[in-house]
Amino acid sequence: MLHPNDWQDRQLALELLYLRDFEGKDIAKRSIDEMDKQNPIQKDKADSWLSILQKTFPPVHKGDSLIGVYHPDLGAQFFFNDKPIGVISELELAKRFFAIWLSPQTSAPDLRRKLFDTPS
Repeated sequence: MLHPNDWQDRQLALELLYLRDFEGKDIAKRSIDEMDKQNPIQKDKADSWLSILQKTFPPVHKGDSLIGVYHPDLGAQFFFNDKPIGVISELELAKRFFAIWLSPQTSAPDLRRKLFDTPS
């Protein structure tokens, strides 16, 4: 089992199953907003990361899945409905993207507990 404090040091995958439609640019913007809430991002870096994420994420529809695979020393790889769609080699961006759900500062603590299968 993955320990909540060690996730940054382990390879892992998160699968997001979408229950409604979203534009890729909206997923990217929401991701930046969530990262910034946890730890503020300088504007120029946020703009650069937003551009990277917008190029990575396609529009999604109800029933689609996005899978992100986090590699601690390499970054992240993304799949859309099991097909590769992009790689993020910037380690800080990859780590902060996965921290949206896995960090203690997540805006979804109940989901985090479920992901780590820890008691409340």
